[in-house]
Amino acid sequence: MAQLAKSNPGKAFKVQEYLRANPKESRWTVLRQTKIFDTLFIGQSGNEAGIYAVATVTSEPAYGPEEPDEFWNDPEQAKKPRWRANVRFNKNLVRSLILEDVLRKDLRLLRVADWLHRQGAVLKLSQEEHVALNEALDARV
Repeated sequence: MAQLAKSNPGKAFKVQEYLRANPKESRWTVLRQTKIFDTLFIGQSGNEAGIYAVATVTSEPAYGPEEPDEFWNDPEQAKKPRWRANVRFNKNLVRSLILEDVLRKDLRLLRVADWLHRQGAVLKLSQEEHVALNEALDARV
């Protein structure tokens, strides 16, 4: 399964700043039904909406709060219980990111582009969206 997790850096988590710190592994919000080896695309909503990283899930998800760090604008958001899993970053795209305008050029990714501006932390991707995102990544990296 592939999924897309996002955060709004102005309201919750500073995705770009976190990724610029170049982490190799992390814990991230995922769907409850996430399995080890699932693909997690990490995005950002807001003014610079887009895809910023790709990771592989390395643990079963667990439900609970997270301890906030300096990348949280709102530490209370980190403390909210959510499904989270350990991930290993495959591609850190902060320098060659896929912005919303690129997503909108591919009809298969219109739902993804629209979702970046809606409520919700994690979106289950269709197989077609997963393939299209990988193609967009291959063209960028």
